[in-house]
Amino acid sequence: MECNVGSRERIARIGLGGAALLGALFGKSPAWMRAILSTIGISGLTTGITRRCPVNQLVGYNSCAPENQLNSLNIKTEVSGSFEQVLYRLTAELMNEGFGILTRIDLHEKLREKLRKEIPATTILGVCNPQFAYDSYLLNPAVSSVLPCNAVIREIVPGRYSVEISRPSALIELLEDPNLTEIAEIADQSLEICVERLALAQAA
Repeated sequence: MECNVGSRERIARIGLGGAALLGALFGKSPAWMRAILSTIGISGLTTGITRRCPVNQLVGYNSCAPENQLNSLNIKTEVSGSFEQVLYRLTAELMNEGFGILTRIDLHEKLREKLRKEIPATTILGVCNPQFAYDSYLLNPAVSSVLPCNAVIREIVPGRYSVEISRPSALIELLEDPNLTEIAEIADQSLEICVERLALAQAA
């Protein structure tokens, strides 16, 4: 059975399971109640620790992000062309959705300069939609700690690049502020459109 209990669900299961087991062991409830608490406690601890729950599998629920995948964090596609072509197309698509580029870091050059180490060409762009940023800041100034979003152009092989953009809703989750959810989801949709257009242009 694959992982189907995510981090938050895992914490809840272990916490509630531990509390139930303590109630069963040290509580003064009737025997039948202690038996139920024991079952709940053992089940919660077991499924929380192993991150695998038969009931989740039965109903088709999975809160555990697949290992080795960044789909929940990134919106991504692969495109062909020169770096300049990919950068130009990405910039144009971002502008169409109201996003601008605030920063640029050529990571491969910085690592070569500072460490004399070589990695494939990797450029990190700080991208931001001013309206989304402003509306979010009014709701919660702490949002500035997760701005801007990163858009990465990473060379896979010569002439082939992975384009990966941080999903705003994944960053907003760190703040645990439901008031920001709607704006983040709209930003997700705008960035998904950018990536879809890149992929469609590639296929054309």
